Amino acid sequence: MALKYVDQKPRIAKQDAKNAVRDPLDALIELITNSMDSYNRMKARKEKIPQQYSDKIEVYLMKKTKKEKKAIVGVKDWAEGISPDKMLEYISGYGARTSGKNIFQSIRGYFGRGLKDAVGGLDGKGHIYSVKNGIISYGFIDGTSKMGIQYEENIKTYDANTKTLKKHHLDDDGKTIALIEFSTENIQVPNFDSFSEKLTLCVQLRPIMEKGNIKLIQIRGGKIIKEGIMKFNPPKAEQVLLETDNKIPGEFAKYDIEINKAYEPLLSQHEAGKFRVGGLQIMSGISVHEATLGNYDRDPNASKFFGKVRCDYIDELMRKDEAVVTPDRQGLNWDHPFLKKLKKEIDKKLKIHVDKERKDRDKRMKGVSEDTLKRNEKIAKKLGKLYKEIIKEETGELADLGGSEISDGKEMLRPSGGFAFIPPYYSMEHKKPQQIRLVIDSPKIIPSYAVIKLISTNKELILEKNEFQVSQGQYIDTKGLFLHLINVIGKKVGEEGEIIAETKDKNGNIRRAKARIFVKEMEGYPPDGFSFVPNEYKCKIEKPTKLILKIDGDLIEEDNWNISIESNNKYIIIDEPSFIISKNTGIIEKNVIIKGNRVGESGIITAIHTNNPTRKAEALVKVVATTPTSSPKGIYPKFDNAPHPIQRAVCVGNIIYIYVNEPTVKRYYGDGELTDALSFQVLCADLITESFCTKIVDDLAGTTHPLLKDDEDAKRSKLNELKMKYGPIVHQIYVSKTLLEEDWKRIRGA
Repeated sequence: MALKYVDQKPRIAKQDAKNAVRDPLDALIELITNSMDSYNRMKARKEKIPQQYSDKIEVYLMKKTKKEKKAIVGVKDWAEGISPDKMLEYISGYGARTSGKNIFQSIRGYFGRGLKDAVGGLDGKGHIYSVKNGIISYGFIDGTSKMGIQYEENIKTYDANTKTLKKHHLDDDGKTIALIEFSTENIQVPNFDSFSEKLTLCVQLRPIMEKGNIKLIQIRGGKIIKEGIMKFNPPKAEQVLLETDNKIPGEFAKYDIEINKAYEPLLSQHEAGKFRVGGLQIMSGISVHEATLGNYDRDPNASKFFGKVRCDYIDELMRKDEAVVTPDRQGLNWDHPFLKKLKKEIDKKLKIHVDKERKDRDKRMKGVSEDTLKRNEKIAKKLGKLYKEIIKEETGELADLGGSEISDGKEMLRPSGGFAFIPPYYSMEHKKPQQIRLVIDSPKIIPSYAVIKLISTNKELILEKNEFQVSQGQYIDTKGLFLHLINVIGKKVGEEGEIIAETKDKNGNIRRAKARIFVKEMEGYPPDGFSFVPNEYKCKIEKPTKLILKIDGDLIEEDNWNISIESNNKYIIIDEPSFIISKNTGIIEKNVIIKGNRVGESGIITAIHTNNPTRKAEALVKVVATTPTSSPKGIYPKFDNAPHPIQRAVCVGNIIYIYVNEPTVKRYYGDGELTDALSFQVLCADLITESFCTKIVDDLAGTTHPLLKDDEDAKRSKLNELKMKYGPIVHQIYVSKTLLEEDWKRIRGA
């Protein structure tokens, strides 16, 4: 019998590349892995690496013009370099052991597939320049064909002189730079912050990210526009287990295990995938294949555990071509007989600590009844469903006069007489700019060149401008209407008056429109006129978070205030350490952007008026590993016993934290034994409603929702609207109908 090997067609390699690399982020992970492996091969050979270049990597993001619809991602290292003969082997070998996996345990590479898969997965073109022994080698890979991945057989070489090194961006002692150019027509390119967050948290890159030697650089027009160091900091934690040389029954292989318990819950694998902070990193050598908690990955009692499991025998199996890695190279194949045994051993080690955590949790929740836990579960599912329905409704069908822009999707009210404020009545918060809406039928009734004059009948109602032309407004051509948004500030609570608009129609007749305004107390007025509102935040690790500093403009005596921002924790980084606030009226809002890079850390962010240090504002920030905000399956109430809470409740990700030690909550919560009382259920329903609706408004404002973006009045209006609509639903589910009826009977009987 004559046997032959099955021929692998080029299109199969292309399909494999598509499975392994699905976006630019995956491509960069492959390129960084190549650089990581190159450094590790040098260390395995005990080659000397200059300290300033050890594990140094630069990652590049280059987005071309919108017209070109192209982008480039790239990686440069200061490691081995590639000779011309190895360059050909490197770009042509598919399935060959070009990564060195046949020799070294300390690398992650999958037999030289990284660069080729990165190019093929993005349907792009790959360029790799490398210098070794005074020669620059250039290799080219083309992944644009649907039929397969191609390479240029004739490797170009150049003498490594000053001119050629500079031309190929290797004049800083860099050894290898790999670039992939691809079309952005069908590929979404994340922004700088998203790349930074995901790459920093990527499990497979964890060993090198912990060293903090990787710089992310964004380039536009040949100039650096943004850069930053990426460094992963393990969560603040306590070690609960450290064991070495553990035996695996029936195998000669051994493994080491380290388990730590974080102070904050960490995301599970199904929530964060390969960008999780928690879980046990499964390693061979110093390469990480994935992070998992085995059978406990979805157990909330295991959510704080993370650590490492090192088993070098995995490398041995890879060298034997055993199927220990999934086809898409996203992790390990746990159906492999050896990995099944390893998983069983890991689960045994975890079980002891998960069971202890379960008992501790039951003890902490001792006073909370089973009925309360069921209520929390029931409302969580309902809120998850409502969230999806509301987001779909709000982003799919936007109302008209709700904010600064108009949707053409609905019929717009036509002004009476062609010239009117719509609506004609407003209730505004004092010292907070309010936009009132003047709608003009033009040019049918009022000519577009006509001048509008504005008058306030009350000196406490301040107008931003007193006159303007009709044509300066927003024109809705399908309606033949101009819309003007007129800024008004009410200086004093309780005052009321009219804003009168006057103009002439095309026949020369005078037209007048009136808007009645009442000034009420401001909701959320910043204490002392200079405060963070709210003054307590939870920020997701590596994700920029916005703190809101509110300042009463009347307090600004001089023309400008110089504000400095300080953090008392090195793991909570401030984006802009100082800024100028110009003199203005009303409440001024400034966004202070911070980033936390270690789960479990807490710190105080302080804003100080440098000319008057006694005027300062503080915000408490806690770094957490939260769930994504989009489309949660459930939004869960959680009783949080933080020792000194500043607020009563807040929704972060898909958890509503109800701070039971806050005095007004503690009174009705006790130590958990009062959760079945009617008073606590009513309070809890109110806190859940407020937090849930605030989350909806914030998430809508974070999208392209035209009615809420940068419009604080519209946000407040939308929040009140949602609370009125969904508050009764929350109360109906959360508050016991039996208790409510008994209370009614008691009151009526009295």
